[in-house]
This record gives sequence, structure tokens and C-alpha cells, in this order.
Amino acid sequence: MLATINITLSNLGNAAPVNDAVFSIIGLIMTWILAQWGLRQKPGFEELYQTTQGKQHLQTANKYQHSALDQTRAQHIASQIEKAMKEDKLYLDAALSLPKLAKHISTSANYISQTLNQNLSTSFFDYVNHHRIEAAKRLLTNTEETVLDIAMQVGFNAKSSFYTAFKKETQMTPSQYRKTHLNS
Repeated sequence: MLATINITLSNLGNAAPVNDAVFSIIGLIMTWILAQWGLRQKPGFEELYQTTQGKQHLQTANKYQHSALDQTRAQHIASQIEKAMKEDKLYLDAALSLPKLAKHISTSANYISQTLNQNLSTSFFDYVNHHRIEAAKRLLTNTEETVLDIAMQVGFNAKSSFYTAFKKETQMTPSQYRKTHLNS
């Protein structure tokens, strides 16, 4: 662009061409103005202007804006999911998946996912792991079984995933939890 201005000025007659220092200053000013304008554009940086909770709600709302699932049906699905976990103890199945749960309660996996995200504010895996951890906590305080045996009994496939989920939920390892709750 600056070269075009220079050619135009030199073709207007005997005008002296603009030297390189002026071109550099004009280029710097134009870059600064463009950068300032770009950074002030909200659509490009909208996440910087929203709170974390507001962002999550907006993302969830946008994700499900075309869904046919209404609030009444979502509450019914939530109660079916709770029943499947508490009464049927589906969380004990190490191979439990969203499609398996959907088949068990006769609804679509998408509706289950939406219900968990919107109504219960959790993901499928976090929800299942919560129930597994609750069962593990009972076993840790009421039995002498090893941590690995308990992990397998409550539906985890590996000791490492059990430890990770347990620590995320309780802020302590299973052994620490057992020691703390056996002494009290």
C-alpha cells in the first residue's frame, strides 16, 4: 500500500519521493491502529468479556438450542438416571457407556448427555465416577479389602483411574481416606 502511495506521488509530477523513514513511521502507525481496532472486537475475544460460569452456560445453551428435549422430559430422564445408578447399581459395570445407559432407561444417549450437562451440571463420566467413589468410600471404611480390589468392585478398570477419580472427588487418596475415617 505504501509503495502504491510512493508511485502515485512520484507520477504526479516532480514531487520528491517519500524516503524510507517516513514509510516506516506510516507503516508503524497503520499497524498500531489496525491492532488496536482488532483487539477491541468483541466477537473475536468474547470469552475474555464473560465470566467462566457465564461462558459454560452460554456454551451449553448454544449446544442444545435445537434440541427437542423439554424441561419436564429432562427431569424425568434425570430421575431415571438416578434410579439406574442407585437402585440398579449400573455404575458397578466397568464397561458402562452412555449408549448402555440409554438402552437401560429406554431413551437416547443425546438426551441423557443433555440432561446430565444441563440439569445435573456434570458429564457422564464424572456422574458415574461419583457413584463409584461413594460406593468405594463405604467399602474403604467397612471392609479390609485392598484398594485395588475395591476399585475393581466399584467399576473401575485400573487402579490409576480409581486414584485419579477418588482424589478429584475427595481431595485425598483412598488410603488416606480409609485411615482418616477408620480413626474417627
